[in-house]
Amino acid sequence: MKFSVIIPVYQVEQYLRQCIDSVLRQSFTDYEVILVDDGSTDGSTAICREYAGRDSRVRMIRQANGGLSAARNTGVGAARGDYLIFLDSDDYWLTASGLGQIDRCLSDGRTDAVFWRYRKVAEDDNAFCDEPSESFGAAYCESPGQLIDFIRSGSLVACAWDLAVSRALFARGGLDFEPGAFSEDVEWLTRLLQRIKRCAFTDMTLNAYRVRGGSITKNIREKNLLDLNSHYRRISQYIDATEGETARMLRVYLGEQTANYVLALVLAPAELQKRFKSCEYRPYLRYCVTRRGKMIRRLTRCFGVSGTVSLIKTVKRFV
Repeated sequence: MKFSVIIPVYQVEQYLRQCIDSVLRQSFTDYEVILVDDGSTDGSTAICREYAGRDSRVRMIRQANGGLSAARNTGVGAARGDYLIFLDSDDYWLTASGLGQIDRCLSDGRTDAVFWRYRKVAEDDNAFCDEPSESFGAAYCESPGQLIDFIRSGSLVACAWDLAVSRALFARGGLDFEPGAFSEDVEWLTRLLQRIKRCAFTDMTLNAYRVRGGSITKNIREKNLLDLNSHYRRISQYIDATEGETARMLRVYLGEQTANYVLALVLAPAELQKRFKSCEYRPYLRYCVTRRGKMIRRLTRCFGVSGTVSLIKTVKRFV
């Protein structure tokens, strides 16, 4: 079997059918769907059972609520495909040719992972709420230095749901998702990137990322910021333990994530902005390579973190 599509499910009855249907309509057919019901108490469980009962490609696993990471880890343990794909249950795929295009990128037999693009859609009407990004051209990457080029293009996103990754990399251990953490993909991706020998970036736009009012990216709390700092601490430890191009790539990655941290503070309550304004990993901003990261670096040099947060909030208020 070529692909295992792992879908953690929790309290998403409103969106779940669209998510599953978008996978089952794929023209490429050598895959399985693993629905990990993470203790849902709404109608999600019944929907999972329905699909598992009527389509042999679908398997359902029900477990006590443990969070997104725990559900993903369960799916990985049950997967039989050569490559793993993670799909959040409130999102969906935009094209029926997605798996076929991913399979073609893997045809050389030497590629560990394939990355693709996504679009943001509104919570209820599925209308796009972002602008399509500029094309960067499909390419293969075989070195940390080339990865920096894709970070610079804005094409490398710190998430687990925009790539297909070889299950063999997980079999070696050390790629579990951290249970109970917010933004766990930020640190997980650095562990993955250190293992990948060859990957592909494609211009295909596959995922529709649903922007929901209650999502953690719209409601920054203390735990969000504490977990981000924890992730950054581990990434800095990886940097200290590596050298050469790999260390340079991780510095660039951490610099860009620190820029994202400053932007996250913009969404945080005023009391948290004051508590977390020191921004311990601010020195890594010097390694930013994207236009946005460089802008944050220049602003923090001129106005500090607090001043930059205040400035961005003021500008957004009048835009």
